[in-house]
Amino acid sequence: MTAAEADEITQEAVDEMEAALVPDVYTQGPHLVRRSQAHTDAEIKRSEERYRALVQGGAYGGGAGLAAACDVAIATADAAFAFSEVRLGLIAATISPYVIAAIGQRRARSLFATGQTFDAALAQHIGLIDEVVEDAAGLAAARERFAAEIMACAPGAVAASKRLVAEVAGRAIDHGLMADTARRIAHARVGEEGQEGVRAFLQRRKPGWAER
Repeated sequence: MTAAEADEITQEAVDEMEAALVPDVYTQGPHLVRRSQAHTDAEIKRSEERYRALVQGGAYGGGAGLAAACDVAIATADAAFAFSEVRLGLIAATISPYVIAAIGQRRARSLFATGQTFDAALAQHIGLIDEVVEDAAGLAAARERFAAEIMACAPGAVAASKRLVAEVAGRAIDHGLMADTARRIAHARVGEEGQEGVRAFLQRRKPGWAER
């Protein structure tokens, strides 16, 4: 092996490093399923399923970016976060759209440029995560709560809600937007899920998707 070969950092090595630093990610479905790092930030954002990151320990670089890309992120009080790429001579390029959307430009500039490590309390304060629990037991309870929450929601309405946020964000509040949102709710009302939801409410029972 040459010196150049010894010094080369392969993509496989980078992938292994990132895999060790990412949170567990769970998604909506008949069962709660752990998603691997192969499900990228972009895939999560495009998906019509709900994703929740459960963070315990360190979430650095791509791990923190994955938390930003998920629909909801929960962390234990002792979790630690950092956009540490600059300490490796790299930049937080691929995760930047999701992180900036979550925490804003000013916070992103500061954290990207310093690579500083910060705790779960600050992560929640700046909007990177949504909830802090005390410990692993609290995280397990949050996981079970998530399972119950997602099963209570109509899958089609969840997908439509995610599309709504993605397609409405940043648009001017004008006649076109108001017409678009009115069309969306009208479509939902006459749809199969909307009809079943209203019937279930009037009949004081659970809707069909919640009984599976």
